[in-house]
Amino acid sequence: MEEKGPANNKIANYIKMNFVENLNPELGNIRFRNININKEGSLQIYNELKNKDDFIITIDDCKFTCDLSLIIRLVQEANVVKLIIFPSIKCSFADKIEIIKINNKLKMLSITVKFNSASKVNEFFNVLAINKTIKTFDIILLVNFSKYSKCELQKAMENMLKNNKEIEKMNVRIMISSRGSKECFNCFVETFIECNTFNNTMTKLDIYIEYDIGPEPDLSLLSDMIKTNTSLRELKICISPDKYLDTLNSIIDGLKENGSLTILKIYCIQINIKDRCPEKFTEIEELLERNRQPMVKSAGKR
Repeated sequence: MEEKGPANNKIANYIKMNFVENLNPELGNIRFRNININKEGSLQIYNELKNKDDFIITIDDCKFTCDLSLIIRLVQEANVVKLIIFPSIKCSFADKIEIIKINNKLKMLSITVKFNSASKVNEFFNVLAINKTIKTFDIILLVNFSKYSKCELQKAMENMLKNNKEIEKMNVRIMISSRGSKECFNCFVETFIECNTFNNTMTKLDIYIEYDIGPEPDLSLLSDMIKTNTSLRELKICISPDKYLDTLNSIIDGLKENGSLTILKIYCIQINIKDRCPEKFTEIEELLERNRQPMVKSAGKR
């Protein structure tokens, strides 16, 4: 197979050419894109970057013919503050768990995680619960199983959202694979929303939900989440085109008892819901404007 981009024995030169010093006043940046990386190449990456100051690594559309152990070691030992691994990169579940276990300087992580069983969900969230450095977490969660225990899912998600005191911003894209059941997917979505009632440190949450044929997750749970969570300042949520009116009513019900949210973005991929029920969005904006007033914002931080 013909290699794309620089040959592996030129990885060091590739880094020298593509490492951007002072991308901003604090960070450097290296983006590996459209290249093949073998074990020798991974070692070159490690040796070239291990002594760099705070920097970002992005891995996009690369083919690894070895495991990512040296990249993980680099994140563990060097001053990597942001790691972005695109969905196309083959990275094992075990490797992702190792990355999350790192408690060094990693502040931002962007990954895709496929859950082949409910036990993997438990393992993932329980490890994330004890991470002490990640502030911003961008993640695609792929439900790829058909047997589950709601109690176990809830226990793991509650553990993470209650005990992780570091994550401030979370962008979550929840999707279903061909092997995943709709029942499991809906339970996963509902449990994640429910368990956000236990969090009191996150300020920004973006939830994208992939809607498909069949029964949909119950988004009326957003009402209790919005009522109870007093740390969120910004919420973005993708809602269903079939139940958008019920969902908007649940959101309004939650906002009536919320004093912290000041930015709320609600959208639907298939239709423009704002044009269909402008009065609901007017009511939502009035409630958000109330929260923006200094006295109400203070009350929302109780």
